[in-house]
Formats: sequence, C-alpha cells, structure tokens
Amino acid sequence: MVKYCINNILITLLLISLSFSVFGQSTGIGQFYDHLPYNQGNTVCVAGDKVYIGAGQTLFSYNLQDNSIETLSKVNKLSDLGINTVAYSSKYSTVIIGYETGNIDVIINNQIINVPDIERTIIQGFKSINNIYIKDNFAYLSTGFGIIKFDIQRKEIKETFLIGDNASNIFVNDLTFFNDSIFAATPNGIYAADLNSSNLSNFQNWNTLNRFQNQNINTISSNDSVMVLNIKTEAFTQDTLYSYNGLNWNTLTFPEYENADVFDIQYENGEWLFSHNYNAFIVSENFLTSEKIYTYGEEFSGIEPRALVKGDHNNYWIADNKYGLVHKTGTWNHQVFAPAGPAHYECWRMDYDGNALWVASGSLNSQLGNNYQKKGVYKYANNQWESYNGGGYDSLYDITTVTINPNDPNQVYFGSWGRGLIETKNGIITTVFDRFNSSIQSLNLPDYKPHLIGGSTFDENGVLWVTCSGAPGANVNYPLVAYDGSNWYEYDMNNLLVNKTNTGEPFVDENGYKWFSSRENGIFVFDDNGTLNNKDDDRIKLITTGENSGNLPTKAVFDIAQDKDGKVWVGTEEGLTVINSTFGLFDEGVKAERIIIEQDGSFQYLLETEIINTIKVDGGNRKWIGTASGGAYLLSEDGQETIHHFTAENSALLSNTIFDIEIFGSTGEVFFATDRGLVSYIGDATDNEEYTGPTYAFPNPVRPDYDGPIGIRGLVENAEVKITDITGNVIYETISEGGTATWDGKSLNGKRAQTGVYIVFSVNDEGTEKKVAKILFIN
Repeated sequence: MVKYCINNILITLLLISLSFSVFGQSTGIGQFYDHLPYNQGNTVCVAGDKVYIGAGQTLFSYNLQDNSIETLSKVNKLSDLGINTVAYSSKYSTVIIGYETGNIDVIINNQIINVPDIERTIIQGFKSINNIYIKDNFAYLSTGFGIIKFDIQRKEIKETFLIGDNASNIFVNDLTFFNDSIFAATPNGIYAADLNSSNLSNFQNWNTLNRFQNQNINTISSNDSVMVLNIKTEAFTQDTLYSYNGLNWNTLTFPEYENADVFDIQYENGEWLFSHNYNAFIVSENFLTSEKIYTYGEEFSGIEPRALVKGDHNNYWIADNKYGLVHKTGTWNHQVFAPAGPAHYECWRMDYDGNALWVASGSLNSQLGNNYQKKGVYKYANNQWESYNGGGYDSLYDITTVTINPNDPNQVYFGSWGRGLIETKNGIITTVFDRFNSSIQSLNLPDYKPHLIGGSTFDENGVLWVTCSGAPGANVNYPLVAYDGSNWYEYDMNNLLVNKTNTGEPFVDENGYKWFSSRENGIFVFDDNGTLNNKDDDRIKLITTGENSGNLPTKAVFDIAQDKDGKVWVGTEEGLTVINSTFGLFDEGVKAERIIIEQDGSFQYLLETEIINTIKVDGGNRKWIGTASGGAYLLSEDGQETIHHFTAENSALLSNTIFDIEIFGSTGEVFFATDRGLVSYIGDATDNEEYTGPTYAFPNPVRPDYDGPIGIRGLVENAEVKITDITGNVIYETISEGGTATWDGKSLNGKRAQTGVYIVFSVNDEGTEKKVAKILFIN
C-alpha cells in the first residue's frame, strides 16, 4: 500500500503548472458523435427565424438572427435516419420531419417529439413519408401506403386514407389541394377525391384520372387557379410537365425549359419554383418569364438542386444534393452552408495512424459482388473532413481497403474490388497497380479480368503485403504479393488457394508472420524468413477446421487480430474463437479454442450466432467486435464479460451492420463504419504508445449538470488510481484501462462528491511513475 503525505501533495500541486481550463473542453467518455454528410440536401423549409434542411441521414438548421448552424442526427436528438421531407406549420410554429422508415419527428419550442406510430405498425409494402402538405390544422403526409392526416396541435394521427382498389396500399409521391378536391400523385397516375365527401377514408370516394393512368407522377403543386404536375420517365431529360386550370389539361413549358428531370415543384408568393437534375428555375405565375439557376459561383460546379423555397424579400433557399444549403439573394449572389462531414455516408474500411483517419467508401453486397460505387475516399484530421471523389477517383469503383504507410503517412494505399491497388500521395492518385504494371493479380477468366484487392498491410521493414482475391468459379495465381517500393514479389501459397481463392485483410504478427483470412479456406499464415527473393526458405500454414488442422469452428473466417498478450482472435460466421499461443505454428501447428461463457444459467459459445466482420483491440487489451447484424460488442480482456453491447435500438449506433472498427489510441475514440454511415464513441481506454501528453482529467471542472463519467488520461498502463479530497481522505479507487481511468463522480459511500478540489494519484504495479492531477468538482 502506498501512503501519501499531505504536505508533499500540496508542494507537488504548487510545482505543477496544469490548470483546470487547459483540458476542460475534452469530449465526454460514453458520448456518441456522428460523422455524416451534411451536404446531401434533399428537402428544405423556412421556419420562422430558422431554415431547416434535410440532408439524407441528417438535418441541420441555419439561424437567420445570429447566422449559427445547429446539426441534428440520430446521434444527438433525432429519432431516425433517412430524412425524406420537412415542412413547417406557421400556425403552430412546428417543424415536421418525415423519414423513409415512416417515423415522424416534431420540433416545437426547440424540443423534439417523436411520433413512431407508422414506423412501429406492421404494414405490407413501404412506410416512407415522401412529402408533407400543411393545410390549416393538419399535415397531410404522402406515404408509401396511402395518405395520413396528422393533427399538428395534438401530434397524433387523425385519419388514414387507403386510396387503392378495395382499400389497398398505394405509394403516394406527393399531393396537393386544388379547387374543392385533393389530388394524390402516385407511380400509377393521379388519384382524386372531393373534399366535400363525408368520408375520405373510404376508398370508393377516390377516383383515378384516366389521362394519366399508369404514368409515374412524382411531384404536384397548385395555386388558386392552376395545378402543375410532372410525369417522371426512366429516360434522361424526358420528363413532361402538365398544367390544369380546372377545365383543361395542357403540356407546360416556360423559357429555357428542356424537359429536364423534375424533382420538386413549389408555388410560393406568386412564383413557381422548379428543381431539376443540374439546375433550378424561378418562373413567373403566368409561366412567361423565368430565371435559371445553374451555378452558385466558380468553385461550385455541377449543382444538384433538389428543393427550392422562397424566403423573405425575394431571397431563396435551395437544398442541394451536392453542396447542402444555398441562400440565393440575387442573380449571382449565393451563400453555401454545409457543416463538416464526409461527402457521402458510404464507408467500408478505415485506417488510422495516430494523426489521420482514412476511410474507403466502396461497399460490396452480401455475396461479395460489386455495387460499382464511385464515392472516392475521405480523410479525417484535426476534427475536419476532406473528401476525394474527383481526380481519377470517379473512375475507380468500390474502393474497399485502405492502408497508411507508417514510414510516410502522406502515402496511402487503397484497394479497389475490380480496378487494383491505388497508390496516393496527399490524397492525389499517383499510380494504379494492376496486372499490366505490377504483380497485382486478376481473375483467371477469358474475357473479364477484374483485380480484386482483399487487403494490404506494411511489415516492420516497410514492405507492403497485398492479398489478391479470387471469386466463385475463378482464381488468381498468386494470392499474396509484396512490394518493397521498387520491386514486386509473388507467392502462390503452395497452390492451396487455387479453388475459391477469396482473401481478406492481412496482418503481420509480432514474429513477422503474415496472416490473412479466407471465407472458404480458413486462415493462411506465411513466413518469408526475411528473404523476399528466396522462395526455398518460405513457410506456409493453413489453419482450418478439424481438431488436427487448427480446430476452427468453420472455414468462413472474416477477420483476425492479435492482442497485447500475443493471442490471435478470429472472427467467423459462427462467432469468435481464439488461438491462445502461436508457438510451434509451422511445426506442431496451433489449435483454436472457442470461448465458453455462462449466460442465464446455461453455458454457450461466445457470440456463436453472430457473423463477426471485424475485431479491434483497445488500449486496455479489450476487444471491440463488429458484427454483420448484431451491432457492436466490447468484451473484457479474456472475453468472459460483455462490457457494452451497442445496437441501433439501444444506443446512437447508426446500424447493426458493422463493416469495420478503428480506435484512436491516444483518445480512446472508437469509430464504427456501418451501412448507414460513420459514428464514433468516446471509450474509456487509451494506448500509452500513442498518447505522450500530461496527465489530465476531463471534463474539468465538473459542473452540476454533468452526470457522466470523469476521465483521467495520461496514466501508465493498468495503473492503480486513487482519488482523495484535499485533506487526503481516499474517496475512490480503480485500475486504469490502458492509460485512462474513469470515475463516476461518487465517493465510497455512493453519494455524489461534494464541491471542492480532488487529487488524483496514479501508481503502477511496481509502485513507480507517480503522476498527479486535480479535479474541480462543483455541485
């Protein structure tokens, strides 16, 4: 037991120069943060002194009074992802948000109220809220199954109109009110009903307009004298606008309109507002004059307006799918607003070098088939996002792997599932390696020869190791290749992968052995014995199923990671298994062992029903596990305890499908790449090898309204930590996870600590490296 002298404490505190304010703004442990695109604007409304813009997965508002921006997402305040539409009721000062899931959020007095009735109801077909029309006391919601009449003041569903034959579901794109009727735009034409009908819930009171039967009407709007709709076609720039004056239907045109695809039509304050693929129009009430919007300035090329509304004093607000929110105040005067974030939400694999996080955006389907996405890559550094999706990236599809060169962090290698290995410098593509200029392998097919990169990693000598994957019915000659910066080397793995040569991400263990997974074979381990050229001294081992062949529970291996004790954790389609020792790997072989846990009085294998996509080890040697459908787990060092199980239902995790996990060792921040975007979580374990700063506590000071954990960072690994009051009374003890310890703010009696200064002591197992910090606690 270490004894502390109060006089020495006070002297030490006088000598150190740390203040409460230096690190007082650190992010809170246990908090989630989104890293989503805010530039993909698709819907917008002016709501009093704010403008709200829906940007796919997110929402943000622009304050007209102080020019501030507030970001909203599922991580902080919203109930869901996938915003389709926003609308504002001036009568009730209420913003209504409609989601693709059928969920509804209502914002009133800066409070968000969720109305989940539709989302929770079992409905055959689609539930999406596609558009919202405000009329008097009600919001009329165009949904994937019909029309909802929503009581704005009571925040409840008043009526449901199922307008198809025999009250069947009809996908409603949009609706409007014209004269004494309500018109619903659907993929099958126009449905109309008399507003004087006694019961709009009765499908028999709805009729279809023969003129537009089986035509896809995607948007519709009206004023007191004219109704306008658009017929959407599959062909590019082949849409057709129609107008209706109450008696006759006519095709509609206006100056400079060339049948461009129409996304939205609005009528506001004497003007028609049309949003198209790459431009928008402000058109006079009689359609005789128009102003075309085709640029927001020289740096904003290729605009993509998706909704256009009118503000005060002849200014306009545009939701742009590429640039976010645009404020138009004159013919050539535009302001563009978009909070920081990656250009797209798609993400697949990540790599972090202590300074920057690089993200590969491309994705594959469940059968490892191409989605042919060309979303480029993203870089996150100094709390800023930078996206690279031009300059050659727009010709490279499904970029699915990323590796930072540890000897040159500005050099990053990306793998495409089809186009080969991409070498970049400062984000700029320098070389694309394929079979024509390197040893990168292509499939052995007669005509189609894609280059499928399974993954890559560097060894301690700066050699880049790359796995080249095969596909069902096709193989590659050399599944593993190496590049020393000048020359390429090829390894056939003794032809053990000739059939079904799918390969995954490689890693280099503490012995310098190269490991990589195969979804059809198990695990391959390769030792070049430090001689890239000499194949005679190479050693190869296949770890697979069977008690004498490795004892894997299945050959379908998805990820491999080595922890701080040298144990190799294997993620399979049947949960986790562990190789506790790699001694004698190439001689006697190794044996994987499944972890048995007790749950609800019975024994079972750890995560045996989960497909494990990714495994990462944090500073406390704990294991973060990402699954295909079960969310994310944080397991204790030995796997016997589940510390956290985050799902989309019980946390701010965006999805239960986790593609990859990356950990910032210096801060403990854990990034999750999901099929709905990137999100991070502030963990309570740090890695001393990555953090070299002073010991500090956060938040500091601890204010009365804070009830989360208090972190102490900069400790020696697995340190004994004691917290005392200023008189030396110990009120809390714990052991750090890696270099970070946490305190719940309570004393040993379970009560919240009183106002005052508290002293933190840190001692490792040997009783050395004592460090001190102080925490100001305010009640």
